[in-house]
Amino acid sequence: MTFERTADYALIKSIITHPEIYPLVADDFSPRPEFWEPIQNDEIWYVLAKEDKPLGLFALIPDNKICWKAHPCLLPETRGKMSREITKQFVQWLWQNTPCRRLIAEIPEFNRVVIKYAVDCGMTQFGVNEKSLLKGGILHDQVMLGISRPKELTWA
Repeated sequence: MTFERTADYALIKSIITHPEIYPLVADDFSPRPEFWEPIQNDEIWYVLAKEDKPLGLFALIPDNKICWKAHPCLLPETRGKMSREITKQFVQWLWQNTPCRRLIAEIPEFNRVVIKYAVDCGMTQFGVNEKSLLKGGILHDQVMLGISRPKELTWA
């Protein structure tokens, strides 16, 4: 399995707007999938996971230079143990290839499966962002989770 930063915006769009991914990452203000476009900014990292073919990607949006917000978008065929293994390997890649020292995620409180996935991949809950997501006309809390780079790892 390999990970590489990509600027292939057509590929990024095709993964994020996949019919089984986009409904999970979109909110009430998101455009229809055909109108959604990836943000093209050097600060945002789109990291492709692949093994002979794309398995999905991780969209990483820095809150600052060392704390980045993760948006995993793994294709449906990776669900289950494979998605956890991809994510665990990705986190190790992240620590070794970027200045990121803290990876965070905000997951809607109703998405218990994804919260469990994040915990299984090493994240711990550190808070709740109350009434911060509008989905289906309802305000939802988001569970805030994070993982920090181990002290023994340094970035090249």
